[in-house]
Amino acid sequence: MNIQKFGRLFLCMAASMLTWAACSDEEPENSSNNISIPPESQEFFEKGMDFTSEAENKTLTFTATKDWKVTAAATRSGEQWYRIHPLSGGPGEAHVTFEVDGNEGYDDRSVAVTIDVGGFTKTMMIMQKQKDALLLTSKRLEVKQDGETVTVGVKANIEYQVVIPETCRGWIQQVASTRALTENTLQFRIEKNEETEKREGSIIFTDGTLTETVKVYQAGGNIVLLTSNLYPVSDKGETITVELKSNCEYGVKMPDVSWIKEAVITRGMSSHTLYYTVSTNTEAEPRQTEIIYFDKSNLDIADTLTVKQAQRDAVVISEKNHRAKAEGEVLAIDVSSNVDLTLAVPDTCGWLSETSAVTRALQPHKIYIKAAANESFAPRRAVVLVKSKGSNACDTVRVLQAGKEARAALVRTELNVPKEGGTYRIKIESDVPVSFDKWDELGFDDGYLDTAPGGIVTEDTFFQTAFYYVNNSTLAFSKRIEADELIVTVEKALFHDSQTREVVLYAKYNNKEIKLTIHQEGDADVKRELRLGDSGKKYMGAVYNQSLRLLTGMYTLEDCYTLGDPSDQGYNNHSDFSRRTLTPDTYALYDTFAACYKGLRNIKVLEEKLDELNLYPEDVNGVAALLNMQALMVYGEMVNWWGNVPFMDRLPDDLSAPYLRQFSGKELYDRFDIALETCIQYLPDAMVQYDKDATSMLFPSNDVPRFLMARSCMYRGNYEKARDLLRTIVQSGRYAMSDQLYAFKAETGGTRAVPTALQDVKNVCYSYVEVLLALAECEYRAGNQAQAEEYLEKVATASVGTPAYGGNGGWANEGVVDVPTRAADDFVTRLASVWRSQLKGTGTYFAFLKRNGLGEAVLNIPTYRLLFPIPQRALDTDPTLVQNAGY
Repeated sequence: MNIQKFGRLFLCMAASMLTWAACSDEEPENSSNNISIPPESQEFFEKGMDFTSEAENKTLTFTATKDWKVTAAATRSGEQWYRIHPLSGGPGEAHVTFEVDGNEGYDDRSVAVTIDVGGFTKTMMIMQKQKDALLLTSKRLEVKQDGETVTVGVKANIEYQVVIPETCRGWIQQVASTRALTENTLQFRIEKNEETEKREGSIIFTDGTLTETVKVYQAGGNIVLLTSNLYPVSDKGETITVELKSNCEYGVKMPDVSWIKEAVITRGMSSHTLYYTVSTNTEAEPRQTEIIYFDKSNLDIADTLTVKQAQRDAVVISEKNHRAKAEGEVLAIDVSSNVDLTLAVPDTCGWLSETSAVTRALQPHKIYIKAAANESFAPRRAVVLVKSKGSNACDTVRVLQAGKEARAALVRTELNVPKEGGTYRIKIESDVPVSFDKWDELGFDDGYLDTAPGGIVTEDTFFQTAFYYVNNSTLAFSKRIEADELIVTVEKALFHDSQTREVVLYAKYNNKEIKLTIHQEGDADVKRELRLGDSGKKYMGAVYNQSLRLLTGMYTLEDCYTLGDPSDQGYNNHSDFSRRTLTPDTYALYDTFAACYKGLRNIKVLEEKLDELNLYPEDVNGVAALLNMQALMVYGEMVNWWGNVPFMDRLPDDLSAPYLRQFSGKELYDRFDIALETCIQYLPDAMVQYDKDATSMLFPSNDVPRFLMARSCMYRGNYEKARDLLRTIVQSGRYAMSDQLYAFKAETGGTRAVPTALQDVKNVCYSYVEVLLALAECEYRAGNQAQAEEYLEKVATASVGTPAYGGNGGWANEGVVDVPTRAADDFVTRLASVWRSQLKGTGTYFAFLKRNGLGEAVLNIPTYRLLFPIPQRALDTDPTLVQNAGY
């Protein structure tokens, strides 16, 4: 839900409170003893004090018998756009002035004002009109040569007109609106361009003061176009004339039949007027064939003429269905026949008759049927027989006439309901019955038109159920129709913010929509909570499974690189990693690189859908930050591998060639600071239990973004900030040594151990052990040697084992880790030893070695191999990528 919609809801809630208070017929018995209001001021309390969008002032007059004061409700934005003077007074006649500033916004604004006279209160609404606006969703339309129907969205709070300039009215026409169109959407028909050159036109929207213009650009090109695609011929045969429009050299493909031939062209005939001789049809069956006209330079440009010849003594009507207006009209029916005709109108359809009363001479092959005005609201139909006078040859015409326009409306179109709910009766003024369901509409054949198909799940429909709110149920009401009244009962509000729903009634015969809008204020005591819906769980569950497979694979390969050697059983197929001889052509590098961006793309898809979902603004920002945090889990490991990585700040059209900007690790981490800070504020300050429900994974404890921020700060050398973040986690007292801040797991159960040989990593998690070891590193950097030693000793003594290979709590203690003595090694070396054993398989040991300057010595590699090579296939796909030095 965008801010503008939220603002409207706030206004509706305020208006609801006003209507409830001001429209009440019950006042305290002693009200007349406290205040007396003249008629001209009483109207302000009944209808509100209205101001134009300009700066104005108005005065309220009343007589009080006691001390009085004026108070105003808070505005939705906190803006002080009005002034009231004086705000209080004593007994006697009072004149209170209300002054407003000019409204430069595009929405109305209002505020409720209450006058308290000795404990008796009366409330009125101050309302100011919006600034006039006329906005178009698009000011440029590109149209193909064949023509098409285009749509223009209009956002306006004024009455406006559509003007099509004289120079382009011949090829731009406004399409009459139907029920399928909203009142803010207009359609225009752009006719086919029969010229080789492109053409330009315009559509103007104006109220006389404000004007907006849409430019229309239509392509030109070669055309081959018939003035008519169907030529009915009687059974006697004839020479037919075909008119062709063409601006190029065209060819003709004649059918392989013997009964139609091209006539001989004589001198003086136009090259675009063609003649064909159709032989007599002596058969009892009709026949037809096609002649194709085409552009010799482009066979895709073509048009087809269908020649349809009647059987002997035939009556052929090509268009059998005709609609008549309710006010009556003359219908022209095209008939192909070789006999004298007569009309047979059913006795029950006296409203139809044959006529020749037209403004021009009758054209050959046409008959005219007059439909009288329909004085009923119901549509009507008839079947007219067009037959030969001397044989049984005949055809039929179906006529469907609309009923006259029926009046259908509600005396009230809006209800403003307090949070307690209530029952309301609204009078229906209608000439025809109304219903909550659409009526069946009369059709040409079986009596009723088919309804549109439903139940199709589109991408937008799928994402609409991605989230839902707890304690934010929909405005609940029941409805019924009694006689000429709509009765609506609104239940007590079980939601926090005001809500709006519509009741739609349909008038019989034409299904005209009659709408009642219900606004109900929310209950401030109800606290809403955002959760993943069914489709959201499916989508995010797939994202987490994809991230799990990706990161566990990366952690396993990183173990090969930092801990492995060629003799590690089961890992010889990754010998490039265990020997530390990676090249740009190592297949596993590209496979991992591509998988990273597939996962990041899926996260980005949901992020870009958030603005289209019915979420509150703070939740749109919060969920966007959470999705960025999920992306950072992938980016963090990519930075650890490659250093400089492309950043997906948009959704690429083609994932195989994204052409994304390459960022350094520091630049990339900088981009996520705001998202992580947002997550810390948005998420609960509590420990969260993680299961295989995607909801707990999307909404973890705020210790998770705090921990990721600490990792980010350590990478960028800001150990002081990292220490403060990690201290907050430790000092919360929420975690035991074997706990995890965050995890998505492949399996549960089993024993948590300290593996000695390489294994496939099973789980991705951020453990409390890493928090303590990272804090020990930060304290050491800050010169707090004693504190650093304390944290290191806690982890070493507990020796709970690495969480990466399965297990879910209650793990066996594998004994105290053999920590080198202080005399033997310095602190960082001892910390590295514990880190290596206790956090094996977590994808963190490589990063620890690099930021502490131990990578080259411990791994026995040159400096350039502290980063992996960018895969060659990625470089070939995206030439903007830069290879890491040394490769």
